[in-house]
Amino acid sequence: MVFATEQANRDTQAAERCKVAFSRVATAAASLPPNGGVPLADVEERLADLLGRAWTTAVKVAGRGAYASKDLPLMFRRRHAAQDGSEAVAIFVTPQDPIWEPGPAMEFADAVRSVDERASGQAINMHVHTQMVQQDFRRAALLAGVLVFLVLLIDFRSVKDAALAMVPVTLGWGLMVGSMVVFDVALNLANIVVLPLLLGIGIDAGVHIMHRCRQSAAGDADGCASLPELLEGTGGAVVVATVTTMIGFAGLIIPDHGGMRSLGIVMVIGTGACLLTSVFALPALLVWLRRAR
Repeated sequence: MVFATEQANRDTQAAERCKVAFSRVATAAASLPPNGGVPLADVEERLADLLGRAWTTAVKVAGRGAYASKDLPLMFRRRHAAQDGSEAVAIFVTPQDPIWEPGPAMEFADAVRSVDERASGQAINMHVHTQMVQQDFRRAALLAGVLVFLVLLIDFRSVKDAALAMVPVTLGWGLMVGSMVVFDVALNLANIVVLPLLLGIGIDAGVHIMHRCRQSAAGDADGCASLPELLEGTGGAVVVATVTTMIGFAGLIIPDHGGMRSLGIVMVIGTGACLLTSVFALPALLVWLRRAR
């Protein structure tokens, strides 16, 4: 009774008093002598009131042939019965699987809505809210990518160089998503922010390497950058900067919080993927394009 009262967000003092009263009745009944010589006047009045209300309600239900909202106790009537006189009764369904996981949340929402399209609740609202947030962040990531590319065009004044500077973060995105599948890490409400966030963090390496490539090529008679300069000079700085960033995000994995830990794992994977593509994929592509040797 106390648990049900707490679930209904009601004051539990009455339930606690009822619990104490029944405990006293049980104690008094257990202490009665076998001959029953002790009168029960102290409990007869309360028992009569309780049984009287139960009998009256039972007679009404039997005559009506069905329950009405007024037959329910006040606590349950406020929680389960409609207040508009429609005699509708609310049904509360608790999901068995965790609702923060996309698959179980979708299955639960579809199952409940198959009974009533107007169904609502935390589990259903969280599922819909998660879908909305994920869609918005995907659009935000796409818009951020377009804006970053425009900034790079202004910086490099070359479509080809701007596209080459975005190669590491683009490949890093793909490598991150593939690694998430391997490690069974799903995009959720907490880590979806990685999509636009990784773009801003991972683009730096490609920009620095391309600037160093143009600077090195300007001092070469053939207009070809020196690969050792890219890897030993700017590449070393990129490695140090990225590793320190990964260490910072790795701190989010330590707390015992699912959302924070998920964000930390995905950011470490994504940042590390951008590092690999920056020091391996982009220089190899520059050599293949004969922009470096």
